[in-house]
Amino acid sequence: MLDKKQLKQDFAKKWEDHYKLAFLEKEGFTRKQCKKCKNYFWTLDPNREFCEDSECVGYKFIGRKITPQKLDYIEAWKTFERFFNKKNHTSVKRFPTVARWRNDIYFNLASITGFQPYVVSGEVEPVANPLVINQPCLRFNDIPNVGVTGRHYTNFVMIGQHAFNNKKTGLFYWKDQAIENDFLFLTKALGIPREKVVFREDVWMGGGNVGPSLEYFVDGIELGNCVFMQYYLTDKGLKELDTKVIDMGAGQERFAWITDTKPMSYDITFGPVAKHFLSKESIKEPVFLEEYVMGAGKIDFSERNGTDEYEIAKQIGIEYSVMKKQLFPLQSAYAILDHLKTILFTSVDGMLPSNTGGGYNLRYVLRRAFSLYEKNNFSSDLNTVLEKHINYLKPLYPELGESNIVFNVLDTEYEKYRKSKDLSRSVVSAYLTKKKKETNKITEQDLSFLYESYGVVLEQVKEVAEKENMILEVQEINLDKKLPAVQKEIDPLQAKVKDFDKTEKLYYEFFYMDSFEAKVQGIVEDYVVLNKSAFYPEGGGQDCDLGEIDGIKVLEVKNIGDVILHKVSEPKKIKKNSTVTCKIDFSRRLALSQHHTSTHLLNGVCQQVLGKHIWQAGANKKADIAHLDITHFKAITKYELEEIERKVNEYIQQDLAVKKTIFPRQVAEQKYGFRIYQGGAVPGKELRIIEIPGLDVEACGGTHLEKTGQMGYFKIVKRESVRDGVERIYFKAGIPAVNYGLELQQTVDKASELLKVPKNDVLMAIDKNVQELKTLQKALVEVDEKESERIISGLELEKGKKIVKDVKIYNVESFLKLGIMAKKRFVNKFDLLIIYSKDIEQMNIIVNSNVVKKGAGFIAKEISSKFGGKGGGSLDFAQISGISVNVKEIEQEISKLM
Repeated sequence: MLDKKQLKQDFAKKWEDHYKLAFLEKEGFTRKQCKKCKNYFWTLDPNREFCEDSECVGYKFIGRKITPQKLDYIEAWKTFERFFNKKNHTSVKRFPTVARWRNDIYFNLASITGFQPYVVSGEVEPVANPLVINQPCLRFNDIPNVGVTGRHYTNFVMIGQHAFNNKKTGLFYWKDQAIENDFLFLTKALGIPREKVVFREDVWMGGGNVGPSLEYFVDGIELGNCVFMQYYLTDKGLKELDTKVIDMGAGQERFAWITDTKPMSYDITFGPVAKHFLSKESIKEPVFLEEYVMGAGKIDFSERNGTDEYEIAKQIGIEYSVMKKQLFPLQSAYAILDHLKTILFTSVDGMLPSNTGGGYNLRYVLRRAFSLYEKNNFSSDLNTVLEKHINYLKPLYPELGESNIVFNVLDTEYEKYRKSKDLSRSVVSAYLTKKKKETNKITEQDLSFLYESYGVVLEQVKEVAEKENMILEVQEINLDKKLPAVQKEIDPLQAKVKDFDKTEKLYYEFFYMDSFEAKVQGIVEDYVVLNKSAFYPEGGGQDCDLGEIDGIKVLEVKNIGDVILHKVSEPKKIKKNSTVTCKIDFSRRLALSQHHTSTHLLNGVCQQVLGKHIWQAGANKKADIAHLDITHFKAITKYELEEIERKVNEYIQQDLAVKKTIFPRQVAEQKYGFRIYQGGAVPGKELRIIEIPGLDVEACGGTHLEKTGQMGYFKIVKRESVRDGVERIYFKAGIPAVNYGLELQQTVDKASELLKVPKNDVLMAIDKNVQELKTLQKALVEVDEKESERIISGLELEKGKKIVKDVKIYNVESFLKLGIMAKKRFVNKFDLLIIYSKDIEQMNIIVNSNVVKKGAGFIAKEISSKFGGKGGGSLDFAQISGISVNVKEIEQEISKLM
């Protein structure tokens, strides 16, 4: 597969095909090669020797007025919008920062992201053409640069200017017109002198698409990049796109900065938010800030170990420690403002901080903000900072103020951070003390391990590293590398069904059809392929229909492309080209449809009760039970569950319509917004939209009822936290819900019989028994305490590297106390000490962290992931609960991990 470096070389050789534009030649631009970076560029200045990238020339515009007016952050967009509206470009609404319509990325990375893949591929018409968009984007590869270089952010706005040339339009808007408009905007709208504009040749790759591009620079800063997207990547090289795209992306922050010329862009970008925070914390700009930024502009701190700042200090003529002391509060303040803005957008757009997926990045930057906040002893109320962000951005993004979710997220995450802080310090200290015996360097792998295992961020590591005189090889974890791409699984049968005709789908139009005749196209392994089918194939979290084909059981139904496959118990009895009679188990179909429609109704009600931050994070609909996973920052309370269940049943009684409509993709997105992607990315240029008016609207391919009243009855069975930031609600609808209610009644009847009290007195009798049990447990604890003392005394006499002790402790709290006692007494006596109670399925693991490198907490997590149960802890002490595997097997596995 071609890479960018190779493509850049290839395009440079054929530069006349890709970069030689009539407009540039007409204006008098000439092509040169930068003496430093060796990239080719176009300039009006015959004496220019460098390409004007900041890494080649530094920031030359700082402190020098080059435009007739100063623009604030919001006016920078308004100026761009006005200019291009006059050039017949239509303004369109932003896409969310959380890219739920894509199955290959978590976050919106660029202004073109929202138009990939369907508009770029030509399958879908753009909502406007040409267009401009004010698109907030998230990137996490520059975290060490944020607040430092003056230009880097995790949350920035890419102003997009796009045109889509297709068969319908022809090549109506291509390279010359695009570059001419960009040049006129810079020189006429912003008032930048013509001779300062430099276009540098480059290549862009993203989302499978490729094109030559011209980046434009002014006095050391890149303001934008105009990509001529004309190819897509294949295994055999580049192929021409049917739709050729102008993809110009420019930094809104930089347009404002170039007109203001302050040392850093953050004051302009954050406006009154920065003014408030800096004033509240009494932070002043150091007198040498301009000199520092001129040097920092040439450095990418994410790729270095920080030693470059010593050189900057030397150039300024100031002690490094003095420079950092004066700079650190300012840099920290800007980073905090940036990170909070990131969490603001993602909370509104449907993703919460967590330990998995994109939430991993969000929690990391938020904890980094908390760490910087505390390290500087800041006192500003962070909720007030968020309010000021919301108010300042209201003219551009009024939706940010429509929910209080971000305040709840901030408070919840800060409490989690605070609780883990003391443990973090001891963990880092122990880890680095042990690490220093091997090497004086801290790697990215070390930083990742400490964050993933104990929630420790870089600033917490730095504190201890400085005391230990250890060197950080990197300035931050590369969070972009940590984001797992969604893996596309390829069904092994895919190649075998490609020659079959498309299966006509009957299950949408003929929901109540329980029997039909069809012709057999062929048999693939155990699967029958029909010319038409009313069997719903598994998909969208919904189980498939079952039934019979000519009396032979259908065991599974799945869809590959446009072909439906029916797995049968006796495939040899079915002949190719024969006509068969098919019967569907309609009671199962009805139950699945009740559960699927209930899922949509439940999702809408959860948004009403818990807040608009609720998004579907997964779902499964079986015939007997279903569950819905939703994003939520804390456990759902009993009261909230009761309110949710009550509201769902109210809407069932109201017998609301369940609308099913096919829309072109862009029409659906414009009409309903991106909440239609509750279940994630949905392929195709047309979307099947399921709407319960006023409650829920989603793109969905499942089978659904006509009215909510057909659900009959809805009952929540239980809730659980499946992972950090995701709550799961199990429920039943229809007959399964009625049967569940009968089972509960039978349970009450049985309890009444066993307790020998009337049904109305069951709770009172249970309470009495609980009190008696507590008395017995108290007595048991006293027995356990005596047994613990005996166990500790016995261990005093033990010798050896590994000790495994099976004990008779019957109370969980007593067992934990025993573990803590043993840790204090024996943490350095044994390399490994396991204390295990089969009766309560609990295990304490105590290790000598000077000998066992990865620590007890790591071992506990590995063991619990392999054998079940839950485990975790610190470097020298950990616990596992709910584990009943043979202790010898566990001991052997622990030996492998040591």
